[in-house]
Amino acid sequence: MNPSSFVRDQFTLSEVRHAVEESVFAYSGCSFFREQEMENSYLTNSSLKFFDGDAGQFWQAFQSGLFHFMETLDFDRTELEYGEILKKLAGAAAFIASYYSELGYEDEAMNMRFTYSGVENFHLGGIIETGKRKKEPGFICRIPVIDVKKQCSAVNVYSSVPEFAADLVVEVCERFNVPSSRHRDLADTVRKFLENRTI
Repeated sequence: MNPSSFVRDQFTLSEVRHAVEESVFAYSGCSFFREQEMENSYLTNSSLKFFDGDAGQFWQAFQSGLFHFMETLDFDRTELEYGEILKKLAGAAAFIASYYSELGYEDEAMNMRFTYSGVENFHLGGIIETGKRKKEPGFICRIPVIDVKKQCSAVNVYSSVPEFAADLVVEVCERFNVPSSRHRDLADTVRKFLENRTI
């Protein structure tokens, strides 16, 4: 995620750390970010950085406003769960909204990119049954990389986090060939998860 205009030293390192801390603690319990990561993060010459090789997780918040997050999947996995994707993207949307609000962004256009790599022939499990279907259809991703791009203002994300996250979930699931009609009250489900940390 990054602002559309690039200024290398837009923020001090202290401002970056404060914005991350406030956003992490505001949504503690979400699967996107863990509070204990702040204890092991460290400052570089231009960013706040965290890396956990054992957990396969990395993130970096730059002074320019760029935020980069990466998490690896287990090599032996061949399936993703619907609830897993929902929690991760809901947590990401909530963090983005809080983080850029803390940095003072409002009407500026934000470029956002969400990718899942190495997911060709992955199955998507956990889709709720609809209608009179007796058997869960096979929802399979046929492409190696899922790539969802968004551009919107920070204030629009902040004012409608559940809707923004729900839209992300729908778009990711489309790559598994899931019809949009299979998502029931998705924004409300996201809202409840962010409020209660359960779905």
